[in-house]
Amino acid sequence: MSEKGIIADGDLNYILFAFCKYCIPKSYNSIKNFRAELLEASDEIREKLLKPHEKVKEEENGRI
Repeated sequence: MSEKGIIADGDLNYILFAFCKYCIPKSYNSIKNFRAELLEASDEIREKLLKPHEKVKEEENGRI
């Protein structure tokens, strides 16, 4: 995606929405399951990327 210039300030949101709109079967369960996968991905990003970064910065700068 980075080779195509896709960035996470709207482009990624549009791509995921378009994927859901055009590629996910139009049923409640399919859309619900796609949304759940996005939420799980968000949780993984928080746990694996954001929390460790916050911990390093807290150690560097102290708690606020």
